[in-house]
Amino acid sequence: MPMGIKRTHDWLVSSDISGEILRACLSITDWLNSLKSDEGSFVTLRDVSRVVEGQANEDEMLAALSILTTSDYALLDVHGYLDDFESGPLVLDDCAFRSAIIEGVLIHPATGDEVPDPETHLHLFYSLRAEVLD
Repeated sequence: MPMGIKRTHDWLVSSDISGEILRACLSITDWLNSLKSDEGSFVTLRDVSRVVEGQANEDEMLAALSILTTSDYALLDVHGYLDDFESGPLVLDDCAFRSAIIEGVLIHPATGDEVPDPETHLHLFYSLRAEVLD
């Protein structure tokens, strides 16, 4: 187990997180550990949902993802992509993603045009942080 993942796993076990949220965190952590390094670069909510299926409901899964993206022991970074009808999924840079989330303005990365109703075209994905593999 890479040191960063082991460190997070050990922190989770000793934390005051309990119940299904802890179970979801540990399941996700163990699953991330089982991935090949290139498989951790585009993790969707659907992927994580399959991992915790039968162990946690959607709210508990989202709480676990929040812990695994924002704690001092975070394993994942959160990103966004535009689901473009013509081009397919287009990964947004961090600035464009932040703007879409905070300001509600989504600029098409290929055309430069503002995308109407960004909430219907913007999707989240996660990536395993590079430093946790050390």
